[in-house]
Amino acid sequence: EILKFDIFYFIVEVFIKQGSYVGYEQDQSSWTPQNGGEPYILEQGLGLGKITPIPEDQFESFTIPAGQTVGVYITMSEDSKGMLLGQSSQLGDGNTENSLVEIQSGSSVAYRFGAVNPGRAWGGSIRYELGQG
Repeated sequence: EILKFDIFYFIVEVFIKQGSYVGYEQDQSSWTPQNGGEPYILEQGLGLGKITPIPEDQFESFTIPAGQTVGVYITMSEDSKGMLLGQSSQLGDGNTENSLVEIQSGSSVAYRFGAVNPGRAWGGSIRYELGQG
C-alpha cells in the first residue's frame, strides 16, 4: 500500500492508472484522480531542492498488488513551479528498486495531460508499507 508521496511546492494533483503509463500520457480518461479529484494544497514548500511532503492525513493511499504495475502521474498547476526532475536517456534508466518495490523512470508530462517529455526521472520519495497477504 502506497502511503504518501513527497514532492515540491504548492498545488499538486495525483492520478493513478492500472498498468503502464506508456501510450496513455495524454489520455486523461485512462487515469483515476486521487483525493476525490481535488488537488492537494500545500501551504508552503520547504525550498528549492528540499522534498515537501503531502501530509499523510490528507493523502489518499492506494494499493499495488504484488507483481502488478501502476502508473502514477503527479502534476502541479501551471502556477506552481518547482517539481524537481532528473534526466535519463530512455525508459527504465535510473530505476530504483529494493526487494519489495521497483520504481521506473519515465516521462514528464505538462500540467493536465499536456506535452510529453520522455527520459525524465522523478526527484521525490515514496513512503510505503508492505500489506497483508
